Amino acid sequence: MKKLKWFIIGYVVGFATALWLRNRLYRTVDKYTPANMKDTIAEKSKEVKGRAQQTAQDASQRVIGEVRQLAEEVREAITDGRVAMRNTEQELKVTNS
Repeated sequence: MKKLKWFIIGYVVGFATALWLRNRLYRTVDKYTPANMKDTIAEKSKEVKGRAQQTAQDASQRVIGEVRQLAEEVREAITDGRVAMRNTEQELKVTNS
């Protein structure tokens, strides 16, 4: 029971300290960062996000295209294999008869 008590106390103290440090960091950053720089950073981050999303979308479209092409090649190979199998069976039936 003592261990649980000290664990909870430690957790609460750690959490409170983290919140205090975060708030202090935000206040310091706000104090020294020009307002226009915040806007510029926000705009740039939105641009980067948009470019990253477009790149990911383009890459996924390429991958989908390649997968479809591979699936078509596999289908063709299966069809060719079945045709070859039937031809070989017919040849074997003719030679054994």
